[in-house]
Amino acid sequence: MSDKVTPDQSIRAFRGENLIKGLGQTLSPDEDAVGRWYGFTADKAKRYPFDKSPSILGGAVTRTMDVSPDEIIEAARKARYQHAKSALTFNLKNGVEKSKAENIYFKDLNEIDDFHTSVKKQLDEGTLDRDRFNFMLKSTIQEGVFDKKGPIDIGETFKRGNIGIAALTGAARALPKAAFGLAGLPIDAITGATETGLDAEEEVGQAMGVDPDVFYRMDPEQFDTIYNNFKMTVAKMQQERSEDAKKASGEMRSAVPLDAM
Repeated sequence: MSDKVTPDQSIRAFRGENLIKGLGQTLSPDEDAVGRWYGFTADKAKRYPFDKSPSILGGAVTRTMDVSPDEIIEAARKARYQHAKSALTFNLKNGVEKSKAENIYFKDLNEIDDFHTSVKKQLDEGTLDRDRFNFMLKSTIQEGVFDKKGPIDIGETFKRGNIGIAALTGAARALPKAAFGLAGLPIDAITGATETGLDAEEEVGQAMGVDPDVFYRMDPEQFDTIYNNFKMTVAKMQQERSEDAKKASGEMRSAVPLDAM
């Protein structure tokens, strides 16, 4: 028998995602759960997202955070709830009688609660075997939906071959006192940053949530690479937004009866 899992044990959780969220596909049916799925191995995180952006600034990154066994058990419960909801939606769309589909759904929820409540009880009583729990993290509890979000892990992201983030990593190491943090890149923040008359360094810093001082002190050629890719990404996103608007406008016009025009 191995040691027992303790409530204060720290376990690393991993999440793979596109830095620019709009480039990825939503996997969860519940908007509240989007962006909050984490697994417990780096290899699993590297398999996500499926549709990785090739852009330096939009490439795949890995987020990590340390979580407790309590948090994992509750997060895993939420993840299984999401899977049960997906199954319910699938059954209803495929013609399963509503009462039957809902019976399956509520049966799944009861089984999910029974399992996770049992694991939580073992943890509280100090009887949860560490080896067994570690095995669960690769099988029955291999993912969870958390109520918090971890920062981008530069080391794990570098291993993914994300050149742009690697370049920023070099700048951060050269400037250990610089405030260095990466935020997501919502399209409004990116396109908004390009319309304010900021310096190039401030422009990228505002869009990415990075202290622009990092870019001011960066090797000029290194920053030029990042800035050029940033501009290309912005141009692509603006073009796609314009095309979507034109398409929507055309659909609206085609929906208007001829006698109303």
